[in-house]
Amino acid sequence: MKKDYYEILDIKRTATQDEIKSAYRKLALKYHPDKNPNDKDAEAKFKEVGEAYSILSDEQKKAHYDQFGHSKPMNGYSGGDPFGGMGIDPMDLFRKMAGFGRTGEGGNIWEKMGGFDINFGPQYSRSPRPTKGNPIQITLKLTLEEIATGITKTIKLKKQVICENCKGTGSNPGSSKKLCPTCKGLGQVKNQKFTQFGVEIQITTCPTCKGETQVNEYPCKICQGNGTVIGETTISINVPAGVSTGEFMTIENQGNVGSNGGPNGDIRVYFEEIEHSVFRRVQNDDLYYPLPVSFAVLALGGKVIVPTLLSGQAELKIKAGTQTGTKFRMRDLGIKHLRGHGQGDLIVEVQIKIPEELSKREKEIIEKLKEIEKTKEN
Repeated sequence: MKKDYYEILDIKRTATQDEIKSAYRKLALKYHPDKNPNDKDAEAKFKEVGEAYSILSDEQKKAHYDQFGHSKPMNGYSGGDPFGGMGIDPMDLFRKMAGFGRTGEGGNIWEKMGGFDINFGPQYSRSPRPTKGNPIQITLKLTLEEIATGITKTIKLKKQVICENCKGTGSNPGSSKKLCPTCKGLGQVKNQKFTQFGVEIQITTCPTCKGETQVNEYPCKICQGNGTVIGETTISINVPAGVSTGEFMTIENQGNVGSNGGPNGDIRVYFEEIEHSVFRRVQNDDLYYPLPVSFAVLALGGKVIVPTLLSGQAELKIKAGTQTGTKFRMRDLGIKHLRGHGQGDLIVEVQIKIPEELSKREKEIIEKLKEIEKTKEN
């Protein structure tokens, strides 16, 4: 003989739906398989209270049971397997009653206890969690002159902003949101797949409401219900001196608008140095410059003029007998250091300058020099 459903839940036959629900909750938590691993008796009890609740929580099934008991099974229910032919999964019933679908996918249900309504039943009024807006990444190209001193750059960029027509609600003015028809306000949906090992259940974010539990009854015509549109804004970027290619700075809360009252995302600005036509940046914020110098100056010595990045021109003294390839360090004519005081130097490498064309007089002098050098060798 099957046990009486009211006796299983330990309630009176006059119990209200709230009392039925409360009794089921208490017993389901007590006999849940996660709390009683490898306990066949507890598993059987869990199925038993699930069966009793599935009947007594449904007014039509409850009325049928109150009149006929187990003697006249309902259509599609044979009375054998407690859930045979009824399409009821005791674990799924428990998850649904506990609001488990709102706490995340998979995992031990007891680790999720803080995330569902202990009084059971879906909480449709629960507001979606505020979410920070998506970040924006941009690349800012800088000349060597701009890097050397630092600069403030003003740029225009496109980003997501709140729709002015619907004020971010996604609904046409005068309309409101309604319960999501797909997930019934749970924010998640269950996908069931039958395998050779049994039923595999996967809980995922609702594709219709994207987990927000509600949808727009009449979506905004401007933003198509998104609550945001693409707008253009102008921002100022204070670039410090000494930045390098690949380095970046973050401008907080200036990116795409957040959702559900969340803060705006950030803007990450990556720097890229434009190759200079004359100077080359080397280690320690130094600048390198190859300086063509005539043989006469290298041999006899003299003064030469060197271009600088920011200071116009500077004078460099060459000693007599300086070899081509010799490097001179001119202090504080490089890039300002990004972190700390001071700046780099200008490294000047002297390179002998060979004229492409010679005058008759120049040729005569060089021929004489050639003869003298040959005499020295002998």
